[in-house]
Amino acid sequence: MDRLVSEDKEALDLILDEEDNKYLLEALDRLTDRQREVIILYYFENMKIEDIASRLGVSYRTVVNTKTRALEKMALLLKNKV
Repeated sequence: MDRLVSEDKEALDLILDEEDNKYLLEALDRLTDRQREVIILYYFENMKIEDIASRLGVSYRTVVNTKTRALEKMALLLKNKV
């Protein structure tokens, strides 16, 4: 599991290094409300997946899947410059 977290953080760092904040904010705006919430809680508020799941009233796996889909969508949007 730590490997997945490390890879996710590396992926987000790469996105942040390659794109400016304008595109990042536009990509965040294009996520679903739930996806955006998970990304913000995990990456910007540094919450653990377990804590996010508890806060949102969903399973651990749901948070992981939501985060993965959100990152994939953001990567595609940023690749295409939103």
